[in-house]
Amino acid sequence: RGIEQENTKLAQLRRNEQRLNQLMKSLSQQKSRPSKSTASSGQSAESDTASQNMSAAKGFAQAKGRLSRPVAGNVTGRYGSAQPDGGIWKGHFISSSTGQSVKSVYAGKVIYTGPVQGYGNTVIVDQGEGYFAVYGSLADINVHSGAEVKSGQRLGSTGRHESGQDGLYFEIRHISQPVNPSAWIN
Repeated sequence: RGIEQENTKLAQLRRNEQRLNQLMKSLSQQKSRPSKSTASSGQSAESDTASQNMSAAKGFAQAKGRLSRPVAGNVTGRYGSAQPDGGIWKGHFISSSTGQSVKSVYAGKVIYTGPVQGYGNTVIVDQGEGYFAVYGSLADINVHSGAEVKSGQRLGSTGRHESGQDGLYFEIRHISQPVNPSAWIN
């Protein structure tokens, strides 16, 4: 019976991760569609994307290793390590008491706010150049989709992860693939 329960938990974790992956894929596809203003201005989506990538190259990618933590606390779930309920962390879980201010690690555009099964209330920020920051397990959200945020701007506050831990789940993704946040956060 215990093995069956563990297999059920693991299957649920995998479904939750697939949901986040699908959401990220959908958001990436929406971003890559040319906007009406781009089409009406006669500028090609290709040149628009190229100019965005050029400015992003001078930004987020260059900040690797120098970003501040999104919340004060101890990393108790490290990228690549086992989660308490099974599965592997695809980001970091930072333990912190509920209600602590969660801040953007870098300037960007909020492309999603809302619940994601298995991640709770979530904010996803497009950092440019195919990079995204995912902030999960939030008690509340203080930004809206489409908002431009500054580095250090409050996004919401810490809540409780589905495993029962208080704090923040934080991921960095590049082209929809999770990368180790340790390489980015100082």
